[in-house]
Amino acid sequence: MAQGPAEVTETAGGWLLVADECGIAAELGAALAARNQTVLITTAEPHGTRSPEPRLGWATVDPERRDSWLSLVEDLAAEVPLRGVVHLAALDGNGPRATAAELATDTRRAGAGALALLQALVDLGMTPAGGTWIVTRGAQVVEREHLGQLAGAALWGMGKVVAHEAPHLQPRMVDLDPDEAPNVADLAAELMTADAETHVAYRGGHRRVARLVRGGAAPARLTLPGEPQWRLAADPGGSLEDLRTESLPPSALSPGEVRVEVEAAGLNFRDVLGAMGELEKRPVLGRELCGRISELGPGVTG
Repeated sequence: MAQGPAEVTETAGGWLLVADECGIAAELGAALAARNQTVLITTAEPHGTRSPEPRLGWATVDPERRDSWLSLVEDLAAEVPLRGVVHLAALDGNGPRATAAELATDTRRAGAGALALLQALVDLGMTPAGGTWIVTRGAQVVEREHLGQLAGAALWGMGKVVAHEAPHLQPRMVDLDPDEAPNVADLAAELMTADAETHVAYRGGHRRVARLVRGGAAPARLTLPGEPQWRLAADPGGSLEDLRTESLPPSALSPGEVRVEVEAAGLNFRDVLGAMGELEKRPVLGRELCGRISELGPGVTG
């Protein structure tokens, strides 16, 4: 006989969420609380509102002080077994156009808080069954994105170190789509039903995981033309895999110019930024060069 669906209740567990300023932590906390989880969201400043959900609470913590995290995590674990920790502070920042000073501030704020929290977990001997999660947005370039919070990339590096030095914390990194509003339901499902993947990126509604690409799948080497006058040109879409060569028509030298037969050219970081379209004006690639002067323009005497 067919039967109606059974009511399924998730196993109770405790989650510690480090809040962001975008409100994602509050939405995620509510989604986890609806799945029988006890959630504590931490903020650097007192949170003025009380949640109507009894399983969802707020606490104030000094994010850069290890002792502040110690007492908080210990109290939470005493109430309910700690299932997971989710760091969302790297979702905040000044974006991809941040100045060096702004990027340093973003990285310090997110990185120092994450480090103090991880140290406290190690001090207490915590082993979150559901893992320690670092959530970023646009910290990884998956689909040639030009948005996102770059400081989160430093936390991916921190997560890789933790995987070697404190594997019992089970660090996992999730990068949200910088071009779309975060899907909190997908993120909650990721936390509650984690698999063996520890490097995950969501793009265009799809879940991507990290894989090494062997040499057979690598891009083909660029074929250089046999003609004497050509230059390296960037892809209009900003793809470094699609650099190309283009012919240069013969041209007369202007006053003060010399013609150089290039023997070798180097591509530096400015060339990379220019090829990706990150500079206001795309530079000529490979201007760091050596060669022989073959022709002098008008007025060149030395």
